[in-house]
Amino acid sequence: ISGRVSQVGLGDSTFFGYLAGNSTSTSNKRCAAFGNLALYLNVSSLDNTAIGERALFRTTGSGNTGVGSTALGNNTSGTNNVAIGDDALRSSVTASTNTAVGAQSLYSVTSSANVGVGYRALEGGTTGVSNTGLGAYSLRSADTSSFNTAVGNSAMEFIASGNGRNVAVGVSSGSNYGTGAGIALTVCNDSIFIGDSTRALGTGGSNEIVIGQGALGNGSNTITLGNADNEETHLTGVLVLEGFCYSPSKEKRD
Repeated sequence: ISGRVSQVGLGDSTFFGYLAGNSTSTSNKRCAAFGNLALYLNVSSLDNTAIGERALFRTTGSGNTGVGSTALGNNTSGTNNVAIGDDALRSSVTASTNTAVGAQSLYSVTSSANVGVGYRALEGGTTGVSNTGLGAYSLRSADTSSFNTAVGNSAMEFIASGNGRNVAVGVSSGSNYGTGAGIALTVCNDSIFIGDSTRALGTGGSNEIVIGQGALGNGSNTITLGNADNEETHLTGVLVLEGFCYSPSKEKRD
């Protein structure tokens, strides 16, 4: 075939592939499907784009984009989702406004307003909402935990439940707790981890801030700056201390 290929009678839609857009009505739907069984069950929804075998296979919602084999393959009434990569957002049924970029990203998500960029990012998330994972395996296990932001490969990889609202920046940041190799951190709330392999003191903590490569936190409601190799901490400007100052080698003093 050379030159322009035109399709008529499809309501401003374009379909290429075995049974692509098979159920779509022909009244101004503005859909595009490329690949075997892509957009197969769509009937009346608008503005969907499906590229890849079984991409948007079950979709009846509008404004979705699926690129990759089975991308958004089980979506029905969900709207305004973007899935790029094989099996991206595969389990989403009625969820909306999710963005998944990377094979198996947001694979199990059934909730809305999540962003996963990277291989298997937010893969195990189900009902957690408003999570953002940037990097391979970031927030991979975030099942019911919500409002988390993880940047870096394997950042907060094992967080699964709890109230969430955590921030992790750096490779494997916030993924483990304890000394040595650490144990998978599955529950954590309202905490911040900045630096490669930063860890919480224990699981289930809250309001724990840990900053520094490989730094180990000191538990709930504490701030840890630096790791065991730091010899000095420099602070500029006015330093205001409330409560008491404490040195492990000395008694408490005002």
